[in-house]
Amino acid sequence: MNALAPVGLVDGRGTTREQSAALRYRILEIIHAQNPQSVRQIFYQMLDASAFAYVRKGRGERKVQRLVLQMRREGLIPWSWIVDPTRDTTRWDLAYAGVADWVDTLRDTFVTDYWANAVGYHIEIWCESRGMAGSIRAAAKKWRSVLVSFGGQPSDTLLYECAERINRRDYPTLVVYLGDLDPHGMMIEEAPRRKLREQWGCAPDWTRLLVTPDQIAIYDLPTDETGGLVQAEAFPVGEVFKLIDESFGSIGDLDEIESLRLREQAELDCLMDAAKDLQSESLVH
Repeated sequence: MNALAPVGLVDGRGTTREQSAALRYRILEIIHAQNPQSVRQIFYQMLDASAFAYVRKGRGERKVQRLVLQMRREGLIPWSWIVDPTRDTTRWDLAYAGVADWVDTLRDTFVTDYWANAVGYHIEIWCESRGMAGSIRAAAKKWRSVLVSFGGQPSDTLLYECAERINRRDYPTLVVYLGDLDPHGMMIEEAPRRKLREQWGCAPDWTRLLVTPDQIAIYDLPTDETGGLVQAEAFPVGEVFKLIDESFGSIGDLDEIESLRLREQAELDCLMDAAKDLQSESLVH
């Protein structure tokens, strides 16, 4: 258990200067261990089982939010290390110095489908929390996995789009699910499975990666008073990455995936060289 975590986060306990310093130190430990993260993820990792209670979440989370903002303004936490899944920006003001610059911005959109070639089916990561989804986006990209986040109950529109995508494939789909371990979280997990099946005849294979009952003790996760309910965002982000790597690595042919990864990089390099040559020729003429 982390002795620093509950200090100043529980109703009835004030926050002295020393306690604030302890909280700030713990925040730095968490964000340096893995980034980016949302404020809510940081908050849940600062709680231990003896201090945690869902009814206290609002006050404690706001306190952590204020400290994180203060530390970002002080330059202790880089601004890019905190994600806010509740806000978004759509931009149309992008411009490019030339075709090579444009092609370079497209590098991240050129990805090889590892799963169809190496395994014979596709794997998607479905996540109950938008904040957690923002933190594990790099893992989804690494494994070429579709990442779906709900932020609570998924809309029927989102589920329809998922069903259309899955049903179009000519090979099976496995959903790796990340969600809360509580009655509401279990309901959120079951509802989309039922709707996919009943409304669109879509029945992907399904496995819950986290949170599971045995993980409470293994990872010393903060629970409610009953000791059996856990928020997914309480899971240390670094451990989430490890679980994803272990899960995906046990499914795919790693040698074949590495071969596809190298081929993808070689093709990207060729494309960049061609774009640079084209840009040079256009400048000459």
